[in-house]
Amino acid sequence: MASSDIEKGKGDDISLECRIKEEWKSTFIDKVLHSKSPMPDSCCIFRVPEVLRRQKKLSYQPDIVSIGPFHRGGKEFQRLENVKEWYLKCFLARNTKIELDSLIASITEYETPARNCYAEPLNDLDQNDFVEMLILDGCFLIELFRKAAAAAAALPIDRDGNQDDPIFDVPCMLEYLYHDLLLLENQLPWFVLEFLYCQIEENTNQAKPPLSQVVIGFFKNSVADDKIFNYHESDSSPEILHILDLIRSALVEQKQQDNKSPPPYSTDQTTGNYCLPRIPCAIIVRYKTPMRKTDSSSPKTDQTTGNWRLRSILCALFRNKTPTVKTDSSSPKTDGHLPQRIPSAATLSEAGVKFKKGERGCILNITFKHGVFTIPPLVIEERTGPLFRNLMAYEQCYQNRQHKITSYAVLMDNLIDTSKDVDLLCEKGIVANWLSAEVASKFFNELYNDTTVIGYNYEGLCKDVEEYHKVLWNRWREKLKRDYFGTPWATISFFAAFVLLVLTFLQTIYTIHPYYHPRD
Repeated sequence: MASSDIEKGKGDDISLECRIKEEWKSTFIDKVLHSKSPMPDSCCIFRVPEVLRRQKKLSYQPDIVSIGPFHRGGKEFQRLENVKEWYLKCFLARNTKIELDSLIASITEYETPARNCYAEPLNDLDQNDFVEMLILDGCFLIELFRKAAAAAAALPIDRDGNQDDPIFDVPCMLEYLYHDLLLLENQLPWFVLEFLYCQIEENTNQAKPPLSQVVIGFFKNSVADDKIFNYHESDSSPEILHILDLIRSALVEQKQQDNKSPPPYSTDQTTGNYCLPRIPCAIIVRYKTPMRKTDSSSPKTDQTTGNWRLRSILCALFRNKTPTVKTDSSSPKTDGHLPQRIPSAATLSEAGVKFKKGERGCILNITFKHGVFTIPPLVIEERTGPLFRNLMAYEQCYQNRQHKITSYAVLMDNLIDTSKDVDLLCEKGIVANWLSAEVASKFFNELYNDTTVIGYNYEGLCKDVEEYHKVLWNRWREKLKRDYFGTPWATISFFAAFVLLVLTFLQTIYTIHPYYHPRD
């Protein structure tokens, strides 16, 4: 009797264990089938991937102010949190038709689309905290840009209300803000800023300038060459997503020249490499043969079929059976296609390539024609590195922006290897280096580390440069000019030696001529 009870108890335990396992399997499968992408298609504000951050962590870290949710609540930003509250008070006092209650109600309607702009769920922020953040950060930025525009226009203090301003009364604060507001992790959705900007009441008869123009004007004061910001809003301009996106658009906007940027879904006809439209941050696969076209007549797979296949795979795993995938031995192999490298500036100069300073404006307008490299001027200073790094991180993470800044960084990395290359470009007026030559060379050498390029903008240009560099006559001609015509004295010496050689040759002829042709 006792043994039968023991066996019955064991049977009940096994049955209970099986039920628990079946319930867990059912729950897990259901959770997987109903899971959603953690990164919505509308997201455009990202945390910088650790693989990029490890190169220069301070380039992605705010100094004094947190904008958005990623760095919110840091103790080092508390001082500016108090300034945000005061700026909100100034915003409301200046715009008497706006009440805080109505502003909260209006911004609450933007909560869901604003959340979807961030590449993280932000579960630690409830609706109240998130709306408060949008209002405080947004009004702070609008007031900051408005005050800066008023200061640039030399408006009287009593008209602008800048008395005892903790930002404009402390010169170094603006320098820190120029850095902080252009960080990828420190952004606010543009449509929130647009809404708040539209609430501003203008006391003048002049039309209110577009917000993009106000923001560009603010950051023009942060650079030595304000011509690099060349933004002109038009119907064909891409939608602005945030401040960093606006600055990128201002940098890459250019007149179309010979080296046109490839479209996001372009093919390189010479190699057959296809540029994939979206691979977040890291993984890129390119095929050496053309991609197969989808047959429009083939039946589409519905969600039920997809769910059934996923369920089958999961069940097979639970039954300790590994689903096999048939591989075609003739399928194309992947190839890690890298941008074509070209020699450094000093090496190209020795091969006869001339470097010419291009027009001020878009830094991407680089051309190579008839052995002449034309490059727009660039100022290298302390803020150049963080700006380029955040722009490149943005291009690495966001699927709808071509890798134009990254392509520029790759090309400049090719041209600048050592301080000798920096000195050459500085001599030609192409680079205005406010750092040491060695630091400037390391700046470009390290800028491209751990990044990748989809649709390299300067592929055709690099091929032309490489073909020119391979021609031996170009090197010999440059060596001849450098060695024998580099200075006036060298030129005079060359011609003197040439004349002496001719005279010696003539003297020899006249000396031996009587021997072979004696007089009668």
